[in-house]
Amino acid sequence: MLHQLNRIPLAGIALSALFVAGNVEAYEWAGIEFHGFATVGATISDVDPTYLRGTTDKLSFDEDTTLGLQAIAPIGDHFIFQGQFLANGSRQPETGLEVELDWAFASYQFTEKFSLRGGKIRFPIALFSEVNEVGYTYPWVRTPQSVYGAVPFNAVIGADATFTTSIGDDLELTLQPYLGDFSEEIAFGADKLTLDLEDIVGINVSLGNDLFLVRAGVFDTEITIEATPFQDLGTTHYSVGAKLETERLIAYAEYFKTEFDDGKLVGFGDSRDGWYGTLGYRFGKFLPHVTIGERDSDSPGFTIGDTFEEITLGLRYEIGASAALKFEWTQSKPTNGTTGGLFDGPLLGESHGNIFSVAFDVVF
Repeated sequence: MLHQLNRIPLAGIALSALFVAGNVEAYEWAGIEFHGFATVGATISDVDPTYLRGTTDKLSFDEDTTLGLQAIAPIGDHFIFQGQFLANGSRQPETGLEVELDWAFASYQFTEKFSLRGGKIRFPIALFSEVNEVGYTYPWVRTPQSVYGAVPFNAVIGADATFTTSIGDDLELTLQPYLGDFSEEIAFGADKLTLDLEDIVGINVSLGNDLFLVRAGVFDTEITIEATPFQDLGTTHYSVGAKLETERLIAYAEYFKTEFDDGKLVGFGDSRDGWYGTLGYRFGKFLPHVTIGERDSDSPGFTIGDTFEEITLGLRYEIGASAALKFEWTQSKPTNGTTGGLFDGPLLGESHGNIFSVAFDVVF
């Protein structure tokens, strides 16, 4: 089932296509189509500092537990309004699950090959950006932090266009230019500060078919973090990724590099980068997989807490046509004596932390 669900173009495609691929029946009311997804996850680590935003040395359900509801409202033959409400424990660790509008946009399908959308859209910078909250669509309990944890938000206020064309008998080329802005409070360690990204301009290119897909993207922006020296910091973000999926084998790999304009902030400059690789093989309903990843920085401003290595061993078990049970062990090793940007404090007397996770994913 994972193989079927992941045969989805990356850009500009309604997430309802995921549920169609999974043969999940939609709910309709007053002409509006509804889809849902949920993850119930439990995590525990063997170190005291909090991992990400909810995993400690005590069993917790905050980090990975998610409930989402998508609404699709067609207006005429070409115009569609879509929105997603989300309750995610890791976004509100102090108060638990709180419902928020995750994204909402209007799209217009000019032809089968060309569409526009605008509103609060997913930030399309990686293979699984469009479905990052829908745990059922990928093998891990959570997407690899070395790449997906590098950008601390999932959506921007903006617009994008999607152009698709066929190459040969079975290849599809997709171009996705986009622009937007972002301004919200983001957790930086124990503090919450306003993060602004202004004048985001980017483009993604992908090429693939039912068996494989490769993508590349780049965007420029200016970053400001309140109450810090990071003001109007010119930034360019590059990303590439590839995935291969057969009936038994899965293989994913992604890499990003972010370059900072040294002229905007003396002494900061340089870059940060990250990568991961995943390999898995299906045995009936079982999918064991291994992932290795790393994030590093050449910038003095990020060396304080943004370098780490991780390895994950996981097992996914299919339950029926629309649910899966997952088990994972992750060893996270901050480097250069940092917190790695993963923990909220140093690992006193330890070189790494072990994180154990169990999750139940379902789409409905």
